[in-house]
Amino acid sequence: MSRRFFAKVLWIFCAALAGYIIGWILGWTVFDPELDIWALLAAAGGLAGMVFALVSGREFRKRAAGLFGTALGLYPGWVLRTLLFGDVPGGWGLLLVLCCGAAGGLLSAWQESRKVVRGLTGALLGGFFGGLLLELVWFGLTLEANGGDMILLRAPGVLAFGVLGTAAGIRLGSIDRSVE
Repeated sequence: MSRRFFAKVLWIFCAALAGYIIGWILGWTVFDPELDIWALLAAAGGLAGMVFALVSGREFRKRAAGLFGTALGLYPGWVLRTLLFGDVPGGWGLLLVLCCGAAGGLLSAWQESRKVVRGLTGALLGGFFGGLLLELVWFGLTLEANGGDMILLRAPGVLAFGVLGTAAGIRLGSIDRSVE
């Protein structure tokens, strides 16, 4: 498998992942989480992100920082909303999540450099896969945690993996170097 092909697949995956995260968090924040509409919106967001990356190609790679920043900005907003207002859909919590997502997208798009995109890509992948690892291993096998607010319980680990992913993304180099 060539490096160029791997880089394209990684871009498409990251776009799908960003769309998935955006759909999930907005669906969870707007609608009652018990209705599972968030899962449908997460799948639709992932599909939309993948199609967007496929259709726009190089143009997507130039604008990726805004999308990744929006997805990453929504997560701390979601955690903060849950901390301040509880896991209640809509209201002031929705406004807080939307403001954090907009701030993440605008700040990332404003400072769109290779280093920023590498860091955002690392944060996106690190937070997601670190959170998945945390979910499967730590909570699933070790703690079997079912009580408490799971958003707040998982947040420190997901954020820590996101920070590690950011450092790794900046340090390891650009995924788009071989594509351009």
